[in-house]
Amino acid sequence: MEWIIFFIVIIFFSIFDNSKKPTKYKKNLEPKKEENKNDSIEQVIQKLEKQKDTLKPQQTKTEDKPTVNIFENKNQIVQKQIYNEEKVFYKSLYKNIIPYLNFKGIHKFYHFTDVKNLKSIIQHGGLYSWYGLEARQINSSLSSNQLSRELDTRYNLQDYIRLSFGSYHPMSSRLIHQEGKKLVWLEISLEVACFEETLFSDINATDNNVKIGNSLDFLKTIDLDVFKYQYRDLDYNAKKKYQAEILVKKFLPIKYITNIDTLRKEQNL
Repeated sequence: MEWIIFFIVIIFFSIFDNSKKPTKYKKNLEPKKEENKNDSIEQVIQKLEKQKDTLKPQQTKTEDKPTVNIFENKNQIVQKQIYNEEKVFYKSLYKNIIPYLNFKGIHKFYHFTDVKNLKSIIQHGGLYSWYGLEARQINSSLSSNQLSRELDTRYNLQDYIRLSFGSYHPMSSRLIHQEGKKLVWLEISLEVACFEETLFSDINATDNNVKIGNSLDFLKTIDLDVFKYQYRDLDYNAKKKYQAEILVKKFLPIKYITNIDTLRKEQNL
């Protein structure tokens, strides 16, 4: 009887002792901890940087040159066309200029000239400033007088072609009625407003109170609503605003004169 009791006690202590020993599968039964579940963006970046430091740099024989999307980089100047060996560049944000002008009811620009100049314009492939005409010794019947050219020089505007937002200009009446000139109106594409060097003036460009700029933001300060009315119906201040100008530097290619073919046929050129 005693040996039976002794045997039971030994078995009991053996079971109790084994219950304290960890099983080799216990670790696998514990749930895994989710790593980086609550990491902040900064912590994730730091960890990625540490991992990057442990990696061996890859050797490359050629360097990849970055590409620039010219339609998204607002500071990018875009080379568009070449005329007479001179490059034409566009303003930043140029894509917004024409839609804005259309929204304000402006669909073309205008430039009047003596009908005698049409043949020369066609032969030389476009319009030059009066300064450019003189420098190239191109004969032309100028619409501006000596005083006007002196004012242009004073304001450093002698090498710009002057365009109007409206199809009338008070100077044209003087040339027709006082000097007997026969004028034609050239219709100019709005695209010239996008040229990098094109300027805008809120009134006549040689007026003492003029403001001149070249950006879309400045263009938005010009009162374009006056061009919805007849010049003769405007008051004094509105008439001054009606003389706002677009100034294209040096040369305006004939491509942008949209009615040149019509004028050529009318004049049998």
